[in-house]
Amino acid sequence: MRGGAITFDAAKRSVIEAAIADVCEVRGWVLVACHCRTNHLHAVLGSSDDAPRVLHSLKAYGTRALREAGLIPPDQPVWSRHGSTRPLFSEEDIAAAAVYTMDRQSADLPGTAAKEWHRLI
Repeated sequence: MRGGAITFDAAKRSVIEAAIADVCEVRGWVLVACHCRTNHLHAVLGSSDDAPRVLHSLKAYGTRALREAGLIPPDQPVWSRHGSTRPLFSEEDIAAAAVYTMDRQSADLPGTAAKEWHRLI
């Protein structure tokens, strides 16, 4: 990544998770789970769009939200060039991915709001 790695502190994690929820609502995607860590994000969602478009939208909304919140400078790169996407085809796969995303990421991090609103879905 140009410009070096960025660390997501509590404020950044909260803003990113809210942005992910926003893009899913705007695009009509079903957000199942989202959990931002210090250097990456896990999201489980349902969409009929192709994976590259989904990944691009998640990154764009997250970056825009961080900039609007004044948490990163206008020219600061945020994400790596690529990202990992994995299609999930069964309810069991979706449930396993959601449990991993929400409950298997080691210790909870301050500022991670995903745990609270995920339980409401």
